[in-house]
Order: sequence, then C-alpha cells, then structure tokens
Amino acid sequence: TDAHLRAIHTAAWGLGAVSRAMRWRALCHVVARVYIGPQTGQRVLDGHLQRGDLERRRAVVWFSDVRGFTALSAAQAPEVVVARLNEVFEHVGRAVSREGGEILKFIGDGVLAIFPYGSDDGAADACRRALRAAQEALQNLPTDLQVGIGLHRGEVSYGNIGASDRLDFTVIGATVNLASRIEGLTGGLGQVLLASEAVAASDPAAWFEVGTFTLKGVPDATRVYAPRPLAP
Repeated sequence: TDAHLRAIHTAAWGLGAVSRAMRWRALCHVVARVYIGPQTGQRVLDGHLQRGDLERRRAVVWFSDVRGFTALSAAQAPEVVVARLNEVFEHVGRAVSREGGEILKFIGDGVLAIFPYGSDDGAADACRRALRAAQEALQNLPTDLQVGIGLHRGEVSYGNIGASDRLDFTVIGATVNLASRIEGLTGGLGQVLLASEAVAASDPAAWFEVGTFTLKGVPDATRVYAPRPLAP
C-alpha cells in the first residue's frame, strides 16, 4: 500500500546513513589490518594517534631481508622483482602470523616483525615461536632466493614516531638495532638464521654458538647462535 511504501522510504533514509557508517567502519578496519597489522591497526583505530605516544614492551624482534636483492633488481624487470618479493613476503607473513607474531613493516626487501610477551615464561615461548616461524618460512622459500633472518629479544619502544603530518607505528630501540646487526652477519657466516644469546638461552638444545662479534653501534661484544639442523 501507499502507507507501506512511505514507511519503507522513511526507514531507508535513516538506514542508509547507518549502512554507510558501518561500511566506512568496516573499510577502516580492513585498511588498518592490511597496512598496519591486526594488533597495531587496532591500536590506531582505538585512537593512539599522537606523535611520541610510545609504550615500553618486551618482544622478540625479527629482522630479515633478501640476499642479492640489488643484483636481482638490476637484472629483472620491475614486475618480476615485485612478484618475487611478494612471494617471499607471503611465506614470511604466513609463518610469522601462524606463530602469533606481527609484521610491523616491509622495508624495501626487508621485514620487521615482533613476537610480544609479558613474562619470563612468555619470553621463552615467544623465542620458540619465532624460531618455528623462521624455520617454516625458510623451508618454503624458493630455492633460488635466500633470506637472512636475525632474532633478538628485549625491551622495545612501541608506538608513533614521525613528522607532524605523517606518522609511523613501529618499534625502536637497542633491541631492534641488535636484531638488524645480527641479520647482517648471516651472509658472511654462511647462515640463513642467526640469533642473540638472549634468544638461544630459551632453548639451548636448539642452538649452537657460531662466535662472538663486535657489531657497529653495539657497545659490548655479541655472542651469536645458529639453529641446529632439524631432525629428518
């Protein structure tokens, strides 16, 4: 009836506004999750947007990059390079996510990820999960691409840094720097995965010491470990 049609049109006007708001909110959640990460994206949606809004957290920090990326970029078309990078990132991202970690950013051909923890028992578990994620990713990568991975654990500053009109939600601190330095040793030592003593101590049977090194920007010599081969 005409009365029913008028009621439908009246309701549709109000419901349309609600529907648009719901679609916008859903889109914001998708964008935050895809571009920032599920946990970090939620923090941004919850209003943690102020520059310098940092909190101290404890986490296992993962830093990795693709070896020979400069040569690969020079020898291949950009479309091929992007496809190969996406292949690497897919395996890394799946492994990190499966073990409860979160990728914070892609840096060129590199990946920065964290495995947060709260207690000492949680630290040991986070170290084991990071190791499993690294082993899974390395096992699934194409044989013609090699990735170096460095792991370290400790306190990080987690939050917003950047310019007044362009922020980045990330982790910074000595823990992050050391993870990056350890990853930088992988090529020269012929290893694809290296970790600090703090990580290896969580499961000594899974690691062996490869040496002690003086690393740029690190005041003390650093003992570095590689994983023992997986049993067949």
